[in-house]
Amino acid sequence: MQGPEDERINRSFELYPMTGDELDTCRGLLEPSKHTSLLVMPTHRINELGEFQGFRFNCGSQVSADVLPMSRRMFFGTTMSECISREEDSGKGVNTQAIALLSDLESCKERMQRVLQRVQDGSMHRKASFQCMPISADGMHEEGEAYLSDYRRYADSNFWEPEPPDFVGIYHGFTRSFINDIREHKLYVVCGGGLHYASHDFYNMLLDMGDKTTAAEVCESEEVHWLRRAAQRSRAKIIKMVADEFRLDIPLEHDMHEHSANGSYIAVPTAETLQHDIQRTSPDIVSVYNHCCNTE
Repeated sequence: MQGPEDERINRSFELYPMTGDELDTCRGLLEPSKHTSLLVMPTHRINELGEFQGFRFNCGSQVSADVLPMSRRMFFGTTMSECISREEDSGKGVNTQAIALLSDLESCKERMQRVLQRVQDGSMHRKASFQCMPISADGMHEEGEAYLSDYRRYADSNFWEPEPPDFVGIYHGFTRSFINDIREHKLYVVCGGGLHYASHDFYNMLLDMGDKTTAAEVCESEEVHWLRRAAQRSRAKIIKMVADEFRLDIPLEHDMHEHSANGSYIAVPTAETLQHDIQRTSPDIVSVYNHCCNTE
């Protein structure tokens, strides 16, 4: 039996029929406000935690934020950095570093375990949370007005370490260059994950104040901006650690957001995909992505 919310559920792209539980969940997400709609993804399913995943949720920008179906894994995603090929491999058609790694897989496992152990140890007492966000003011003018210095405006207020990723690995493949149309053998370091504790802070913040703010205000908040960037930096830090352990050359950038005098270097992403995100897709619409991404 169809409900009044069914006409706001777009099922054009589902690869297989939704179950009764999935449909009831969709109706429940749309029931609080008529200014909402939901696009079901081909990958929709009920996961091992009993949660419905694989959808894009749209709502009016001025709708109360408590209707937003936020995940406890906001801004979790996958980041990939392409390794810089050695000059001596040019024209060979084979990446000698990839061949060397493939010839000693046991050593690769040991080195990767060392990286993961360092990540685990470092994150035990230095987890990222909203307590690490940049401070909004760090000084006072003589007149008593707060001001922001150019450096401290964007730097974290506390130092934190990346948390263990969902996965991390070194991959290889053949790609064709757009410049000279030659097939090249490339190496990539790929990391998937995010910041669990900071994401929980964000989730709990919405539970506490979701009915007091709008979807647009949440989407454009400092918390969203910082958490999205911090999750990316976390993955980039782990990629840098893997590259250092395996002596791979990757493009680097200075992490100007780190809470330190000199900062540090992190990997430059070649490509990145977020499985959980929130975006303002038009002046009047805010979209929440759950196990999907915006490719428009």
